[in-house]
Amino acid sequence: MEHRDEAVALLKAMGFEHSAARAALEWCSGNVEASANFLLNGHPSFAASGTSGSFEAVSSAEVRNIHCPLSQYSLEAGQSSCTCIAMTNALHFLRSSNHISDLSPEFLQCALLAGNQTYLKIARNRTVEHMSAEEALDSGEFQCLELIGSVRQGIISRDDQHPLGFAVQLQECKSERFWTCVLITKTPESVVICLPPSSETEYVLIDSHPRSHLFGTEGSYARIHFSLSALVDSLKQIFPMTDLGSDVPELMAAMYNSFDLYAFQYKQILA
Repeated sequence: MEHRDEAVALLKAMGFEHSAARAALEWCSGNVEASANFLLNGHPSFAASGTSGSFEAVSSAEVRNIHCPLSQYSLEAGQSSCTCIAMTNALHFLRSSNHISDLSPEFLQCALLAGNQTYLKIARNRTVEHMSAEEALDSGEFQCLELIGSVRQGIISRDDQHPLGFAVQLQECKSERFWTCVLITKTPESVVICLPPSSETEYVLIDSHPRSHLFGTEGSYARIHFSLSALVDSLKQIFPMTDLGSDVPELMAAMYNSFDLYAFQYKQILA
C-alpha cells in the first residue's frame, strides 16, 4: 500500500487528480510510467472501461495468444533480465524447425528461465538494472544470433506510414527467405518480434512482461498476428505514443518516443 501511495503522489505531482492517478495505477498494474502515458494520452480503453477488463485494438480473428503462468517478475532479478529473455526467445524461435508450431507455454517458460539464467551469468552479481542488447551480445552468450545490418532507431508515431514508425521499420527488417527476429527496446522494456519470410503470413510478438491491463496475460505470452497491421496495433498498446505538449521541443519529444530495433537471423556455429 505504501508503494501505491508513493506512486499516486508522483502522478499528483505531475498535475493529475488523485482519483485519476489511482484509477490509472490500477489499470496499469502499478506501473507509474505506463499510468502517466495513459493519463497524458487519454487512452481510449481507459476512458471507456474504467479500471477493469482488457483492451483489444484488433479482433480475436486476427490474433491468437499463448500464455505462460510465469513472467520475468517471477524470477530472481527478473525485473532486469527482459533483454536477455527476449534475446533467448529469439534464439529459441529461430533455431526451431517448426517455428510457429513449436510455440507453447513450455516454450515460453523454457526461454524465460534460460534467459534469466543468462542474465545472472552475465551480470555476475553486479547491479545491471537494464542490460543493453550490446552488453548481452558482447558477452558471447548469443553467438548464434547474427545481427543483420546496424541497430535501427525508430519513433513511436500515430502515423502508421511514418518512415521511422513500427510498420515501416519492421517491413524493412523482413527477409524474403528466412525468419527474422527483431528485438525492440524502449527503456526499460524489451520485447521480440518474429517476422515471417514471404512464404509465411504470421507475425509473432513474444513478451516476458505481464500485460493483464492490455491482453489479459498474467505471465509471459506469445501473441500471434495474422497481419503486420495487427502486430503494429499490439505494439502501439505496449508502447503508446506520449504527447508531451506543445511547450516541449520537438527533438526532445522525439527522443522520449524513440525505440531501438535489432534484427537477428540464426547463425549456425560449427564446432
